[in-house]
Amino acid sequence: MTAADAAIAAQPRRLTEARAVMTACVVLSLVLAAPIMAMSVPWFCDLYFHMARMAILENPHAAHISDWYRPDWRLVPNLAMDLVVPTLGKAIGTAAATRVFLALTFVLTFTGTVALHHAIHRKLTWFPLVACLFVYNWITFLGFANVLFGNALLLWALALWFHARARTLPFRVVLGAVCAVILYTCHLVPLGLYALVIASAEFARLQQATRRRAHEIGRSLAVTAAPLLVPLVLLLTSRTVEASTPGLDYVLAAKLFALLTPFITVDIPVDLAIAAGTAALLYLLARERALVVAPELRFALVALPVLVLAIPTSFFGTDLADFRLPALGIFIAIAGCRLGEQSSRRLQLGVLAGAAALFAIRMTAIVIDFATAEPEVKAITQQFRAMKPGAVLFTGTFEHRSFLVDLFSKPENWLAPWQRRNVVPFRHIGTMAVLYQPVLVPETTMIDGQQPVAMLPPFRALKALQSQDHVARALAGTDDLNRWLREIRAAVAQPPYRFTAVYIALSDPQGLAKPPPGIVERFSQYNYRIWDASEWMAR
Repeated sequence: MTAADAAIAAQPRRLTEARAVMTACVVLSLVLAAPIMAMSVPWFCDLYFHMARMAILENPHAAHISDWYRPDWRLVPNLAMDLVVPTLGKAIGTAAATRVFLALTFVLTFTGTVALHHAIHRKLTWFPLVACLFVYNWITFLGFANVLFGNALLLWALALWFHARARTLPFRVVLGAVCAVILYTCHLVPLGLYALVIASAEFARLQQATRRRAHEIGRSLAVTAAPLLVPLVLLLTSRTVEASTPGLDYVLAAKLFALLTPFITVDIPVDLAIAAGTAALLYLLARERALVVAPELRFALVALPVLVLAIPTSFFGTDLADFRLPALGIFIAIAGCRLGEQSSRRLQLGVLAGAAALFAIRMTAIVIDFATAEPEVKAITQQFRAMKPGAVLFTGTFEHRSFLVDLFSKPENWLAPWQRRNVVPFRHIGTMAVLYQPVLVPETTMIDGQQPVAMLPPFRALKALQSQDHVARALAGTDDLNRWLREIRAAVAQPPYRFTAVYIALSDPQGLAKPPPGIVERFSQYNYRIWDASEWMAR
């Protein structure tokens, strides 16, 4: 049989495999979306105050809301959620619109990995389906919604770019520029990864060329750099640059944790099992030399871990930048890999079965955690519904660790799945009160140059009563709590403040907080406390 005859004979088998992969892709997408769609409110850390901003943007002229906030629309690189959710929220509500946005993000991330794999390798195989293992990761649970949605669009943008490799230079430059502007609007990190992958592909093309003529080098530079010119101009002339805080924060210890971000959720035993299982599958593939990396992505995949080590942890208004890269880059890595033609059928089935088992473990744990979180979230949001319109809610915490350290030190996160309890992170949860009543929460993040909502000047002063612009007040003990309460009473007594009620919300896992006489405790469950201090403040 000639090579041509063998290729013809293999076509039905490849078509059958492609259909099976597409069917599996649809089923896995539904599985990934189901937990988030079943929740009343997504319980991812920073997502709380993003949802608060969405509620404000839905109706910025509502009573009380217009007294505290104003829309501040600018073309800044952090608008993905702001452009989608408020419009959808007017029809179905903020919480439901957020669930749809997140479900769409998960599905686009997963299917985008499959699409990029197909665009690079020109065939549809089952290998990129392993991306479903990493859709729920640490960046997801941190609630970095805009960068996650930007990463989902990044994968599809790269798939379009690789499919257009045979098109004319002007077409590719225009396509790249349009995709770059869209990614810029979502977040800068996906835009940077977009540039890295295109540069890697062009570098590989030049390496494979028999003669590196000047016009070929110029063509590669044009394809790589030209699409970035418009986003660069937009960034340099944006409010983001003007309002950004100077200085860099480089945390060496963070680099060790950063490599784990694709595997981490809030269930440490399961996370470690997924990490160990993934390492075992990679070892098996490496031992058999069965994994092939596309030449176009080799430079990018080598550069990614170097970038994790090199870039600051925080810079230019972006926190945990080094944490984001592994959680986003893993989908590019999966898309760029395939199993070699010589790999045995037994090996392929073994790896597929192992990945399927890991995915079953991951999603079972996710479903359990979401089911555990649902009554916790509902109980707290019910308290928010009962608050008086026009009130103010101050937030504090008796937890003094960072969210990452708390992840590993919180005993509940080490329990077996069937023992799970108190899984909801309370960092920023108080900001969701605005979803249910027009309540001012000074903790709500409104960073100048990063979000299209601004808090009006008289009310920005109340942020001084929080430890930072977007973090609840850290309290060292009862004396510190009483001093903070007195500061609040002195502040809200000043004009122009005319709040209908004053509430205090505390994350208090050790039960250390004691309300002074005259303050009414309205809620104390799941390590969360809500007090009504209105009468005490009026004394």
